[in-house]
Amino acid sequence: MKTIAQFVEDRITTLSDLKDALQTAMQLEFSTIPPYLCAQWSINSDPGGVGGMIEDIVVQEMYHFALAGNMLTAIGGVPSIANAAFIPSYPTNVLPGGILQKLPVDLKPLTPDQVQVFMILRCDRRGFHHSQSHDQCQRFRGQFRGSNADQEHSRCAGGDPADQGRR
Repeated sequence: MKTIAQFVEDRITTLSDLKDALQTAMQLEFSTIPPYLCAQWSINSDPGGVGGMIEDIVVQEMYHFALAGNMLTAIGGVPSIANAAFIPSYPTNVLPGGILQKLPVDLKPLTPDQVQVFMILRCDRRGFHHSQSHDQCQRFRGQFRGSNADQEHSRCAGGDPADQGRR
């Protein structure tokens, strides 16, 4: 399957390419949801409202996923989501569609390092998200720093927070 860059460079000129591009869009949008949820679920105390901001981002990603799937269905395609190749293995530096990441995208608790991953996911995909993303990123960054979520490190699947830096 083509990368998103190839779809853009070659232009989508056939129905088959459009179906493939929409399938790739579904995979890309869905691939970001597990890391966000894992981080959200790790928050024990949230006076800054960071968990709510992450939830808002997840809902946006779910909306984008559903929109691509509905468009694919509307043009006669069949979304393919019930297969192992649909979602990447984490950690990954390459998201579906060949989207390279500076930092590995992983299933981790919310930490300052994970916030940096999210900043890249949300803020460095210029042209893929609306203009409010920059403001949202700045608010998220500020609220994260103002909360104690960056100090409370619990594992998504349980475990000793003191072990977090060793994993």
